[in-house]
Formats: sequence, C-alpha cells, structure tokens
Amino acid sequence: MKQEIFGDHIEIQGLNYPINTGKEGCYKIIIERTVEQLLAMSSYHSKILVNMFVLQCQGDERYNDKISRLMRKITKHIRRTKNGGKMAYLWVREMNPDRSTHYHLAIFVNGNTFKSIWRFYLIIRRHWKENWDNGAVHYISKTYRITRDDWVETCKAVYHLSYLAKTRTKGCYPYLVNEYCTSRLKAK
Repeated sequence: MKQEIFGDHIEIQGLNYPINTGKEGCYKIIIERTVEQLLAMSSYHSKILVNMFVLQCQGDERYNDKISRLMRKITKHIRRTKNGGKMAYLWVREMNPDRSTHYHLAIFVNGNTFKSIWRFYLIIRRHWKENWDNGAVHYISKTYRITRDDWVETCKAVYHLSYLAKTRTKGCYPYLVNEYCTSRLKAK
C-alpha cells in the first residue's frame, strides 16, 4: 500500500520541499522518485529543462504498453541528439470519471542542449498519434530551467510536479497495472 501524505512539505535527503497535496493528498513514493530523478539529472548536467505533457487516450487503456513504447522512442531520440546527454522522466496514469485514461508525463533533459519544449511536443505528438488515432497531446506551457544549485527553481518545479502524485484519480486499474513509472537514473 502506498503511503499518502497530506502536509504541505516533504523531507527528502534532509531537505524540505514544498508540495501541492490539495484536499485529497499525494502519494509519497511518487514525489520521492521525482525528486530523486531531478537530483540525479543535476549530477550530470548543470542545467535541466523540465517539460510536462498530458497525453489523452480514447477510451480505457487497459495496459501501459503504449506509454512504454513512447518512452523508448523519446529516449532513443535523445541518445541520437548531439550532446543530448542523460534523460529522466516520470509518467503517471489517471482515470477520468468517464473511465477514459490519460497520462501526465514529465521529461527532464539537458538544459544546455535543449532550449525549448516545442521539439519534444512535436515528437511526442507524432508518436502518440501512431498509437491513437484520436489521442490528444497537450503541453504544459510552464517549463522549468533549473541550474544545479538553484534551490528556488527546484522547489517550484517539485511543487508543480507533486500535482502528478495526487491520489484522487488513481487506484481504479486492473490488477498489476502500474499507476506511475520513473526512469532509473542514478546520480554520479
């Protein structure tokens, strides 16, 4: 059972990060993994660009194979990019009241190489449309450019990303289907 938290801060590795728990609370493990990936990225790159997207499916997506396939394609694209460096990500699966599934996706990339969200939006939209004829991709216009020691911007990003850990739209999936996934990037 995942631990729910309701406070407005979470302590991770001795540091207090502000979080957006709302009225329903958040899952602690999702926030911890998100911060772990942000810190791992900052050990490799002096600047990190945080991009966020909402991927809508048509109807109920039973398994996560399409989002997994999308993440493999994005990772391959970054590896092929000159000076692309490392990439970390987080996706969470949510179900709307009408039983349709959507995903929230956050991608953390080398901020020295990638300056804009637009390139990722086009790649994600193209690959998502291959999976869903009527699936929609929306980008979140607020991006974060975090430098290695910028505590204020890191806290802002963690606060925004903590919304993805909300408990309200999770928990109604088939047995053994993941509600979230993060990359497994280890810090240097």
